[in-house]
Amino acid sequence: MNKIESFSFFRSYHEALKELCDRDKKALLVAIVNYVFDDITPDFKGNRKCVWALIEPTLKVSKSKASNARKKSNENQNEIKLKSNQKHNSNFDLLRIKDKEKDKDKGIKECERNIKEKSTDFTPPTLADIINFSKSIDFNDEEYCERFYNHYQSVGWVNGAGIKIQDWKLLFKNWVKKDKEKSKPQKSKMDLVFEQFLEEEDD
Repeated sequence: MNKIESFSFFRSYHEALKELCDRDKKALLVAIVNYVFDDITPDFKGNRKCVWALIEPTLKVSKSKASNARKKSNENQNEIKLKSNQKHNSNFDLLRIKDKEKDKDKGIKECERNIKEKSTDFTPPTLADIINFSKSIDFNDEEYCERFYNHYQSVGWVNGAGIKIQDWKLLFKNWVKKDKEKSKPQKSKMDLVFEQFLEEEDD
């Protein structure tokens, strides 16, 4: 049961008590307080019993209202606490989501930075670097190396799509390979037909 902290003392109580002697007044006042706060019902006789009969019904109503008000107050406080906890949890969830988004953004930025760093790692070779590399792959043509160097130096060491070159050695090898294929003598249609004829004869 909810303990009552306060109650209303009506003017009607005062009117009922003021005609009594001081001893009866004191006894009834103590009885009122004990009844409200400690649920003790007095056992009066005579004048005290008559006055108590007038006061008790309103005291019951006052006690009931005070008890209900306290109960409602506790319920409101519990509801406020619940809402506060829900808000706190909601805020916590939002912070967790924001932290995840920050981590995701951080990861994306780190990837972008790594890509940028990789793209800026390239150091253009000197003509001497290209000549030395060509010798290491048994391709001794300094004039060809100079042509390769001048071409890519003039375009800023980017490929045909405008992307920065990452591996100039691989690029050089591809240049040499393509030029070797171009320099091979092209067979005429007659030669190809004749070769096919010889193959059919062998079969």
